Amino acid sequence: MLQLAQVRLRFPIVLVAAFLIVGQWQVLRNYWDTFVVPARLAAGGGISADTEYFCPMCPGVVSDWPSKCSVCNMPLVRRKKGEAVHLPDGVVARMQLSPYRVQLAGIRTAAAEYRLLVREVVTQGIVSMEGYIDAEIDEQDLPFVGRGPGVAPAAVGA
Repeated sequence: MLQLAQVRLRFPIVLVAAFLIVGQWQVLRNYWDTFVVPARLAAGGGISADTEYFCPMCPGVVSDWPSKCSVCNMPLVRRKKGEAVHLPDGVVARMQLSPYRVQLAGIRTAAAEYRLLVREVVTQGIVSMEGYIDAEIDEQDLPFVGRGPGVAPAAVGA
């Protein structure tokens, strides 16, 4: 009879034990850290006393251990503590992106070219005898329209 109960209750007991471990994971992790972390700190705190790891994309993320950035999930890069990374003259900051991240960010490049900073607003209106135009203009086009003699002759004809 006892052997039959063991066989039938084996799965529920394992299931309850798994739920207890998952439910109390934070407590178990804290106990683990109290035993392991002091030994790690006594050994020097990190890989070495003069080495740290930082994220090239998020300069505020610094760690004593190699891992991934908590912000952008990039692997942290090794450097000596307090080391200033020298950039070429005229370069304020440097960032390297893989082609995948360039595509993911939607970055597009184009050759620099000269373009006029003009916007054409097409509308219908009436020209009064005084020479003023009475027209309906969309609200989104209002910043590009001003008062004055800036009306093209093609717009007045017809």
